[in-house]
Amino acid sequence: MTVSSQAVLSAAREKFHVNAVEVEGILTRVWDRKGDVFARLAVYDERAEILEPGRDGGLPRRQAHYVTLQFEGGKTADGVPVSLTDKDRVRVSGYLRDSAYSESLREFLRKAQKIDRIADGDDDVRVGRVATYVVVRSLVRFTPR
Repeated sequence: MTVSSQAVLSAAREKFHVNAVEVEGILTRVWDRKGDVFARLAVYDERAEILEPGRDGGLPRRQAHYVTLQFEGGKTADGVPVSLTDKDRVRVSGYLRDSAYSESLREFLRKAQKIDRIADGDDDVRVGRVATYVVVRSLVRFTPR
């Protein structure tokens, strides 16, 4: 395969950010850890699975996708402190960040609510995990205060 120098120059002139994220949804949980604020965002889209109506006879809903947001230092990129609560409707932009960690197999099974699967020695087995966050640079809150 040959690539022309014109194609290489054209690609070099393009300006885009592969790691840019913009997402909107409803906050389901907000917490802080080590000075940062985290929030769990439920995102709904028209391609998501439609769930059966609940026993209350309400309308069918779509299955949410969940994203974890991280506000470094509890602030947006321009230094404004965030004040969020559950059920706030927000739109955020930022970038993705992975955070690798490990935990014992016992802890993993406990979190997965598979206590009956825990065996002797599971504390000695380590499981590698990766958490992916949207590090928020800007925030728009649609929920009135």
